[in-house]
Amino acid sequence: MEAGPLASFEKGVRKAVGSALDSYLLLNDTPDVSIHTLWNAHKAVIRGVLISQAAYHKRVKLQAIVTLQTDLRRLELRHKRVPTDDTLAQLNRVRADLNGLFLDDVGRSLLWSKRRYYERANKADTPLARMLRPRHRTVLFPLIRDKKGQVHKSPEAIRDAFTEYFTNIYNHSPTHEIGNRDLIDSIEMYLKHQSLPTLDKVQSILVGSPITEEEIGRALGLMKPLKAPGPDGFTYRYYKAFYPKLKPILCRLFNAAREGAPFPAESLLATIVLLPKPGKDPENIDSYRPISLLNTDIKLLAKILALRLDPLLPVLVSPDQVGFIPGRQAYDNTRRAADLVWFAETYQRPSLFLSLDAEKAFDRAEWPFLFTLLKHLGFPPTFLRMLSALYASPGAQILIPGADRIPFGIRNGTRQGCPLSPALFALFLEPLLLAIKSDAGISGLTVGDLEFKLSAYADDVLLSLTDPPTSLPRVMDLLGAFSALSGYKINITKSEALPVALTAEAIANLSSSCPIRFTQSELVYLGVRLTSCSADLYSANYPRLFATLKAELECWNKYAISWLGRLNCIKMNVLPRLLYMFQALPVPLVASEVIALQRSIDHFIWAGKRCRVARHTLYRPRSLGGLGLPSLFTYYYATQLAQVVAWHAPAGSRRWVDLIWKRSLCSE
Repeated sequence: MEAGPLASFEKGVRKAVGSALDSYLLLNDTPDVSIHTLWNAHKAVIRGVLISQAAYHKRVKLQAIVTLQTDLRRLELRHKRVPTDDTLAQLNRVRADLNGLFLDDVGRSLLWSKRRYYERANKADTPLARMLRPRHRTVLFPLIRDKKGQVHKSPEAIRDAFTEYFTNIYNHSPTHEIGNRDLIDSIEMYLKHQSLPTLDKVQSILVGSPITEEEIGRALGLMKPLKAPGPDGFTYRYYKAFYPKLKPILCRLFNAAREGAPFPAESLLATIVLLPKPGKDPENIDSYRPISLLNTDIKLLAKILALRLDPLLPVLVSPDQVGFIPGRQAYDNTRRAADLVWFAETYQRPSLFLSLDAEKAFDRAEWPFLFTLLKHLGFPPTFLRMLSALYASPGAQILIPGADRIPFGIRNGTRQGCPLSPALFALFLEPLLLAIKSDAGISGLTVGDLEFKLSAYADDVLLSLTDPPTSLPRVMDLLGAFSALSGYKINITKSEALPVALTAEAIANLSSSCPIRFTQSELVYLGVRLTSCSADLYSANYPRLFATLKAELECWNKYAISWLGRLNCIKMNVLPRLLYMFQALPVPLVASEVIALQRSIDHFIWAGKRCRVARHTLYRPRSLGGLGLPSLFTYYYATQLAQVVAWHAPAGSRRWVDLIWKRSLCSE
C-alpha cells in the first residue's frame, strides 16, 4: 500500500502534469507548428510543471514548518508562565507535528525501502540480484592518465581528457562521410563481390511501413520504467503514465522521421556514463566502457526499428553469427569450436584457432559503410530515413562528478545503450565474414564436404584455419581491406591463437611473421576455455567454475537472506552459469565434484544447519509440494537431451549440428 503523503503528492503531480499536457496540446497542436517543435517544446513545458510542483510542495512544507515553530515558541512561553495540562497537550501535539514534517522525507524513503524489500527481497528480482552482485569499485576518478602519459587530477581536467579521447574515437575518419562519392563507390564495389542476401518485396514493405500506435505501445511495454533517462530527464515512467495522451504525438513524430524530417540536435544528445572494465587499471583512460544514456523518445524509435529488424536477421545473417540473432545461442559456437578442436587433434589436421580482438568494435563502425550495406541488402528508403534520423547529428557529453558537461559531435559508431545497436553491428560484420568464407586462399577445417572457417558472437570472432602459412596472411589482407572501408580494426597484438597439431617450427615461423600471441594450453572464447587437448576440456573449465561458486556461496551465507530467498539465489545466479557450461561444452561431468557442489548448495540453503526437508522433496515443483530446488544432475541430463533434439534441426540452420553429422560420417 502506498504511503499517504507520498501517494497524495504523486496524485497531485500526475493531475497537474495531465492538465498541463492537455492545455498545451489544445493551444499548440495546430497545423502551423511542426511536430518536432511541438514535441520538444512540450518537454520544456512539462519539465517546468514538474519543477513548479516540487517547488510548491517544498514551499508549503517550509511554511508549515515556520508556522509550527512559531506556535511551538508561543506555547513554550505560555507553559513557562502558566503551566497547565491543556497547554502541555497542545505543546506535545505541535512538537509531534513538527517532528513529523522533519522526518517526512526520511520516513517516506524508509517506508518505500521497507515495503520494496519486504515484497521483493526474497524473490528472483532486482534487490536480491544486487545483494549477490560482486562489489565493484566506485567510479570517483581520483586521477586519469591519458594516452600520452599525462596525469589529470581535477574534475575539469579529467572531463577534458575523456572528452578528447572519445572525440577521437567517434571521429576517427573525418573524410569518411556519406557525401564522399569515391568512398561510397569503393564500398559498393566491395559489397558487389560478396554474396549478400537481400530482402524480398514483402519484407521490404513491412520493414519500411508507417509506424503505428500499436507498435509504439508494444515497444513501450517492453521497456523498464525506471531505466536511467537521457539528458532531457524523462523516463519511461512518464511515457507509460501519459501514454494515451502522448501516443498520437509520438506516432506523428516517428512517421515524420520516416518522411525524412531529422530530429533536432538536442534530441540526439546522449550522456556517456563510464563503467570500469574488470581487471583493468582504473587510472588508464582506456579502462572504461562508455554507456550512452539516450533520450527516451529516441530509444523508443530505436526499439521499434529493432523489433522490425529482429525477424529478418536470421535471413540476412549467416548461421556462423549467433550474437543477438533470434533463435541462436552462444553455445552453438562454443560446441562447434570444441568439436573442431577435437577433430583437428584426433585426425592430426594442422590447424590454428585464432581469436580476433576488435578495437572498440561498436564505436568504430562507420556510417557510410553501414548505410550503403543496408541499401545493398534491400532495405527501403523509408526505413533508411528513419535510421538516418537517429544518426543525423548526434552528440554526446561525458558525465564526470564535479565537472560541467561539454557536448561533442559523433561521426561513427553504434552506441552502446541503443536497442538497435546489436542488430546493426551483426549486419555490419556480415560482409567481412562472407569475404573470409568465400576466399579460396583461406583454408578452414574440412569435415566431410563441409568447411568451417569461422564463428562469431558480436565482436568475438574465432577463425579455424588450416594451412596457416597461406591462410593467415590472406586473412590479414581481408581484414585490412574491410578496415579501410568500414573502420573496423583488429588489435593484432591482443589477438590470441591456439595451434593444434602444428610443429614447433611451424609455430615459430608464424609468430615471426605475425605478432599474434600464441598459447599452447588454452584459448578463452565466449567464457569457455578451449584446450589443444580435448581430454583437458573438463579440467580447464569445470573445477574453476565449481570453486568460484563454492566461494560465492560461502560469502552469501553471511547475508541476512531468508530460506526462500536462498532458494531463489540458486535459481537466479548459480543455475544459469551452470546451465551455460552444460550447454557450451560437450564433455561428461565428474560425479563426485557435482555431488560436492550440490552439498555446498544444501549447506547454503539451510544456513549451515541441519536439513529439515528431504532433498528429493525440495526438488519437486511447487505444484507437487516442493520448491523447485535445482537438481544439478537432472539439469545436466536435460541439457544433453536438448542437444539431441537440436540434432534434428534443418540442415544449415545450426552449424554445430551439421558438424556433428559430418563428424559421425567420418568416424564410420
